[in-house]
Amino acid sequence: MNRDLREIMRDIRDVAKGNRLPPDVDCPTCGKVRLDQPGVEDVLVSRGIPGRAGAVWACVCDSQEAFRLRKAREAAGLPDHNPPRDFDNFAMVAGTEAAWDAARVIATRQGPTSLFFSGDTGCGKTHLLEAIGWYAMGHATRVRFEYFPGLLLKLQATIGQSGESFNDILEPLDRVPLLLLDEIGLSEVPTDFEVRTLTEIVTGRLASGRHVAITANLLPSDMEARFHPRLASRLIGEETREAKWVTITAPDYRRTGSK
Repeated sequence: MNRDLREIMRDIRDVAKGNRLPPDVDCPTCGKVRLDQPGVEDVLVSRGIPGRAGAVWACVCDSQEAFRLRKAREAAGLPDHNPPRDFDNFAMVAGTEAAWDAARVIATRQGPTSLFFSGDTGCGKTHLLEAIGWYAMGHATRVRFEYFPGLLLKLQATIGQSGESFNDILEPLDRVPLLLLDEIGLSEVPTDFEVRTLTEIVTGRLASGRHVAITANLLPSDMEARFHPRLASRLIGEETREAKWVTITAPDYRRTGSK
């Protein structure tokens, strides 16, 4: 007759002193044995119980969480920096304080629906954008990071081609709770395609209440000149429940040696 889990665990806990399981061997989530604890597998084997992960009595919560995080990272598309650019390793200098505060707010999907960082090259915009992504993902929020010029190329490549379509690329961006768009407006004269695409993405997210954070080397006047007034007004108008614009005034980190 097969022994049930309770009987097996009772036997394990009755072994002689010196061959006992650690007191915190039980997983607080599922109640099963955590095989990653030192000496656990040896004790189980000594009692004639195969010490192999995946058995019915073994906790797999950590492996499931690791799998979830790995899939989330793959889906997020965040740049592969080692270590990742996060809030902890962001070099705070004068001129970045307001942006850092705003980034922390939207990382929890609070505050205005859209956050727009403007500032010169190297002032920390992209670092904060990535930090938003890593923080949100670590708190079980699905994230997608897109380098906007690269996204445009992917979308343009679908036109007139079979296989992956324009909508196949845009629909996941619309569904994700937090979208991160890096470096919009690099062209001094954006194409109609670029303007239409950005307008569709931003207005769609604002209408659905899904958060979006954007970076650009643009002043508000540049935004008005390069993009449709309707889009510019949604992003750079007076701060509302929908939008927040933050200009980072810090100099290039690489020139100052701050980073």
